[in-house]
Amino acid sequence: MLFLAPALLLTARIVGVELMSGRGEVVDTARVAALRAEAQTVAARLGEVRDRVESLLAQRDVLRGMVNPGGDRPLASLEQMRSTLAYVGQAEEDLAARLRKELEAARKLDQTLQPLLIQLADPLATGQTVRVDLEVSGNSQIALSYQVAGAS
Repeated sequence: MLFLAPALLLTARIVGVELMSGRGEVVDTARVAALRAEAQTVAARLGEVRDRVESLLAQRDVLRGMVNPGGDRPLASLEQMRSTLAYVGQAEEDLAARLRKELEAARKLDQTLQPLLIQLADPLATGQTVRVDLEVSGNSQIALSYQVAGAS
């Protein structure tokens, strides 16, 4: 939808509006190549974060096994149990904080990656060119706005 400021309606008239891009075959432009490279970089970083999350979860499992190792081991003394619980408690807190940090990093990277993947799936989704033909007398300013069906 094209809007002209009310004061300018007397000096300009829209003759035609045409979508110039968004038709035909998609050419692998430098913009698409840059999107692909950025998506690959973000995906690699997201993979690294997820690897760290898996490592932290494995460490947590081992740590929790220290408290209840099972098997035929003799019961620890009260002092040993207090020491073990203090260590495990502190280690659990540290792991939980690191997990929160890594999961937040993964969430942010995923938020960065998703729009890139959408643009790669449909390179015409961004960067479209519109031609507007006007009959103008004098100087005029125009603003172009648009609506997108099914935006999310």
